[in-house]
Amino acid sequence: MSDSRVPSSNGRSAEQARDFHQLKQRAAEYYRSNSVPQRMQEVLNTMFYDKPDDVYGHLANYFANFAKPAAISRIVGKEILDAEGERTVEVELFCIIKNFEKSICFTTMSNCYRDPHYTTQDTMDKANELKKLSVQIALEWINEPLNSLLKGLLPANQIKVDKLLSEYFQRKLEEDEEQRKKDTDVEEITEPELSISTNTAPIGDKKKKPLKGKKSIAPEKPIKPLEPPEPLFPGGVAIGAVSLAVAKASVKLQNTSLYLHIASLNQEEEPPKEMRMPLPMISLLSCGKLSGGKLKLMKEVIGVPKPSLSFKQSLKMMMDLQQQITKWIFTQKSGPIAMSLMGCWEKGFDQTEQPFEVIQEACNALELTLGEDLHLILNCAAHELMDYEKEKYEILIGVFKNPDEMIELYTSLVEKYPSIIGLIDPLRKEAVGLGARFIKLGGLCHGERVAKYNRLMAIEEELAQRGALGHAAEHQFPVISEEEPDPN
Repeated sequence: MSDSRVPSSNGRSAEQARDFHQLKQRAAEYYRSNSVPQRMQEVLNTMFYDKPDDVYGHLANYFANFAKPAAISRIVGKEILDAEGERTVEVELFCIIKNFEKSICFTTMSNCYRDPHYTTQDTMDKANELKKLSVQIALEWINEPLNSLLKGLLPANQIKVDKLLSEYFQRKLEEDEEQRKKDTDVEEITEPELSISTNTAPIGDKKKKPLKGKKSIAPEKPIKPLEPPEPLFPGGVAIGAVSLAVAKASVKLQNTSLYLHIASLNQEEEPPKEMRMPLPMISLLSCGKLSGGKLKLMKEVIGVPKPSLSFKQSLKMMMDLQQQITKWIFTQKSGPIAMSLMGCWEKGFDQTEQPFEVIQEACNALELTLGEDLHLILNCAAHELMDYEKEKYEILIGVFKNPDEMIELYTSLVEKYPSIIGLIDPLRKEAVGLGARFIKLGGLCHGERVAKYNRLMAIEEELAQRGALGHAAEHQFPVISEEEPDPN
């Protein structure tokens, strides 16, 4: 019987030779199952004829085509401040790319928890606490359950990611609803005990008697109470921020544009061959609270260029118009002047016609025709002037008897200036998406607004180079002549 440990003729023992043979077989099977010999033969044969200057760069690019797609490894949430100095969350997304973890993108989303025009002193502290709580909950979601939920998924699979996020959020809503029902049941149990102590009216509570000697000629239409703001679920900002981070990561990995990525998600079939740019709604003047009386209702006078112009041509025309308005503003020595947050001049006026006369003079200087080269839209924003604690318009006492006169103001302006073709509903929120006919970004001032306008010009140029730039149809604006009936 021979000893397996006895060295063979090549210097190895029989056992070592057997182990080495098995190792070679496993290696060959590993490479064969991953098509490595086949790929190596293909690239070596073609590379010899191509003779690239960077041999190893050529090999790296070749094998990169067969690498596994980037998969989400983790997401990290951090608390930061948004553009308005309010706390919100930032999401950083990491992916495994060619066996290494890399940071792909950062994204953030505003954590709006109050509308300043609907906020009173009593509700401000509560709103701040809700904002703080929302950020805390969002960070808990991002760094724990959502991190595990998305691990291993491909950023390109946006639909699956959003489905998982939606299902998670729905579970949180159901949990909250169950908790609210439990709290309600507890309140109903304790309510009879509380009603005993509060059944007696206070001693000094007396009904107010109507004042004598004052009779109302016509009954005033009651002002509608403050509409409660749309409830925002604490932590909900995490869902939007994570979804956007995945979309931006997919765009970066595929070296494409976000608007094309979103368009592909919105189309069941192939994306449209042509895409048109939205028409810019650009703020030209604001009367605001620097003016008196009815003029305070004119939050913005907005210019809309004619559809036949390109986006770049529209911005140039509106920039020239804004410069003419600026010249007029600084030649006037009366009335307060300020640059509004909307990116346009805010000027105090005395008469309703004055802002339109300023715009008309600016158009004349540039040989532009109102109603042809551009139209005007009014943003009244009456809700910003309402004092809901006093239940009256704070600046309209003795001027407007009821809100109906706001429509009368608009219709009288339309008769004098036919180029005014629309009135923005002050209580209707705007949503701008891909394929929208209009986009409202404010005036041509302030960095965050100008950056968006510049991005839109870049998109237009990209579409034009690809031969995919569509054209907008002619305006068909309805003229509002009377108040729409209240369904309630």
